[in-house]
Amino acid sequence: ILHAGAGASEACLSETIRQFRNIGDSRIAVENLPLICSSTHVRLHGNIPAEIQRIITETGCKFCLDFSHAVCAANSTNADVWQTLNAFAALNPSMYHLCDGNINGTDDEHLHYGEGNYDLKRLLTEYVEPNALVTMETGHEIPQNITPWLEDLRFLQICKKTLAKKNKAVYIPPYLKSVTYGCVAQLVEQLTLNQWVWGSNPHAPTNKKKPALCRLFCCLRQIPERRSASFLKFRLTLPLSVLD
Repeated sequence: ILHAGAGASEACLSETIRQFRNIGDSRIAVENLPLICSSTHVRLHGNIPAEIQRIITETGCKFCLDFSHAVCAANSTNADVWQTLNAFAALNPSMYHLCDGNINGTDDEHLHYGEGNYDLKRLLTEYVEPNALVTMETGHEIPQNITPWLEDLRFLQICKKTLAKKNKAVYIPPYLKSVTYGCVAQLVEQLTLNQWVWGSNPHAPTNKKKPALCRLFCCLRQIPERRSASFLKFRLTLPLSVLD
């Protein structure tokens, strides 16, 4: 899952498309972004459905719908939040990122479920496709204890029962039980391809210079998908005993 990138110009969007083509991996999914990066105040692209549609059409990549990013982008442009979500959902996301936040806000806060005022059950029941993969992207700081993530997990399990009544299913991987899952998900996403490999930092304009880790990534790409998936799962399934 990759952020589209920073910069609001046509050149930045075109560069993102070029980089996605160069990756050439059918598993790649582009993630929609807020209008503005909350930490650096840099303009981003990939925050409206038309730009995401263009990236999908020109690269053949998949789409990851980040609900919070969509809400923030809509509020930043005075667009209707639910109409914006409808437009993104029409692009057939293959997975979703879900956290809580301020439905009227412009900052992506990654709040735990119940800490904000998102209609989380509506998001899950009206927008998540059957058998979809949902990432629990809650928590923006280093975890101090396990409780908030266990409560988040319980919330999703309750929502699964609600969705089952609507003939839908949400795939919640067992390794969500890891207390660090939310932070690990963001770490993998923001510190690998986006920042190290192709030089497409979410907080700075995209560029054509490939850092040294690009060569390492190209080597890792040769590892069969089955082995790489097992390795990633191993990294994400740290036993809770390590917190003792």
